[in-house]
Amino acid sequence: MKKLAPFQERQGLSSLGYIYLFLIGIQSQSLNYDHYGLSLINYSSLLDIQISPICELRSGATTLFFYTSLILTPFVFQNFLP
Repeated sequence: MKKLAPFQERQGLSSLGYIYLFLIGIQSQSLNYDHYGLSLINYSSLLDIQISPICELRSGATTLFFYTSLILTPFVFQNFLP
């Protein structure tokens, strides 16, 4: 099996990150706009959809702290595993 170059590996991870942000953005904005009967795809640009989860995380310090700790916890506990 051929090993990928570090650049190709990062490129694949960034592509997955964009798709993840897009899906989370669609979910969060559709929850907001569904109450009004608006179609999210017709009225939002791709950038609006991708930035919306990041803006929601930055809206409150406790939310930012919670998600940051949620992401960093496995890396911290990885050092304690055999």
